[in-house]
Amino acid sequence: MIKFFRKIRQELLTENKFSKYLLYAVGEITLVVIGILIALQINNSNELSKQNKLMETYQNSLIVELKSDLEKIKKEDSITNAYRTRNLEYLNYYRKQNRDITILNKKMDSIKLMFISKLTSSTYTIDDLISTGNLSLFNKEKKEAILKVKNVLDFYGQAYAEEMQKWNLSTIEFQNAIDLTKFMGSIFAGINSEDDKLEDWRYDSESEQFRLFGNQAHTTLRTCNFQIALLKEIKIKSENLLTILENDKTNK
Repeated sequence: MIKFFRKIRQELLTENKFSKYLLYAVGEITLVVIGILIALQINNSNELSKQNKLMETYQNSLIVELKSDLEKIKKEDSITNAYRTRNLEYLNYYRKQNRDITILNKKMDSIKLMFISKLTSSTYTIDDLISTGNLSLFNKEKKEAILKVKNVLDFYGQAYAEEMQKWNLSTIEFQNAIDLTKFMGSIFAGINSEDDKLEDWRYDSESEQFRLFGNQAHTTLRTCNFQIALLKEIKIKSENLLTILENDKTNK
């Protein structure tokens, strides 16, 4: 094809037909430009197809991960609410004037060294999107919803670390004031003799150990309230993103 055009060009120059050569040259340039535009269009179409497939892969991963997170949130929320209820029951009973020490001890046993576990998110795709720059594949609505989930998870991680630091300090303070082995084992062994009861701080609700245990119960209650509130926020943001992604798949 190139030889064919070159031959025509040489013949026109040899015959000194400048006007016809000029017309030919314009035509040749036009053909080249059209060819380039077609090639660019094909390339852009292929690139767009690759991006759409990549975005769809990301969306499918996000949907699976968000559903996993929502199941985890449901489980953690249930556990945390149960912890909160038991701590409230203990603290409310402890505040009573005519409290029964045996009942108080039973309520104490139900919340011994209670630990609030951290939600471990499954949304690894969000981190990948941000680190690779592929977040730009998504439209504004999806991008904003993804970043809201990311931000609330980051805030939760930082706040959880701070809450657990306070909880650990309260726990250490209480543990330093007691015989931990005896305290943890008393729920199984029980205390039968009156002499043992006289020596055990658990039968003196005005003891320093009781005060420190109360501090720990308050700290645990605050941690429960924090956990419940933040899990709710994560749930709202995750459900919103999930709805957007699933609606997009339905409309395609």
